[in-house]
Amino acid sequence: MNTEKSDAQVAAFNERTFRAQRQALTFEREIAHPVEAVFPLLCPSRESDWIPGWTAELVHTTSGYIEEDCVFRTDDTNGFGPGVWVCCRHEQDRRAEFVRLMDHLVFQLKITLTPGTDGATKVEWRILLTGLDDDGNQQLEALPDLEARFESAIDALVYYLDTGEIVPVTQSNQ
Repeated sequence: MNTEKSDAQVAAFNERTFRAQRQALTFEREIAHPVEAVFPLLCPSRESDWIPGWTAELVHTTSGYIEEDCVFRTDDTNGFGPGVWVCCRHEQDRRAEFVRLMDHLVFQLKITLTPGTDGATKVEWRILLTGLDDDGNQQLEALPDLEARFESAIDALVYYLDTGEIVPVTQSNQ
């Protein structure tokens, strides 16, 4: 088997000076609502019901809601700037995985739901950010407190599940 081309590609990669930086984050929360109530809200259309300021432009979807191979865009009001999202895995009431492509970063999001105790849902969000170039690496170094921002989003989800309303926008959660 001739592997000259692939070996040359790997050698060129190993010799280049740019090295993509990565950041990995994991958030876990038990939410006092059943999986069947939580999972449908993890959708570009439904997130406008519970995330203040969320907008998504659906590019391709059969149902208008989240499904495997769904493609949508978010604008510059959605953390990190504009991006194109692809739902690359969708297991009803169990798992959703997304890849978000931006100018200088790739954002991967894996959400896993498991039934918890007393009808609750354990949710795990795994985020992997990769710089695509020097600008992307600089953006990774300058990221705001993602943990606080993500916890605020989870709080908004819980508020919506508890009340059926979007969380009121205040100075602290804008």
